[in-house]
Amino acid sequence: MLDTGLQCRVPVYSIAPMSTTHAPFSGTVAALKATVGDYLPPGFIVAIVADLSRLQVETTDLSELDVSAVSAGQECTISIEALGEDVPGHVLRVSPLPTILGGDVVYAATVELDSIPAGLLPGMTGEVRFEGTP
Repeated sequence: MLDTGLQCRVPVYSIAPMSTTHAPFSGTVAALKATVGDYLPPGFIVAIVADLSRLQVETTDLSELDVSAVSAGQECTISIEALGEDVPGHVLRVSPLPTILGGDVVYAATVELDSIPAGLLPGMTGEVRFEGTP
């Protein structure tokens, strides 16, 4: 599933009227969870800001048989079925700890897309093919 490279949940720290909250980076407001006039408890998440210029995929089914052939920096291709496009990318990291999926031992690999095709949105699915693996 595609995810943004940077995400920030913006809590409100001030209850002063007409106060402004700023995210620590430029981005797009992906979700707004409050409206003008709402009474909010301390620490309430007002908005989720996403950097849509950097999208990532996290694999969910990299098997224990294949994980040793995948490493940080390795090139890969991400097929985005909804767009009918293949996008180049590279591995950012491979989790050192496994999870169990349907009785199989699998590892998560986080892949960053090298370019963002038009129409690609967070939450869309993609299939990752690692260069040099079967």
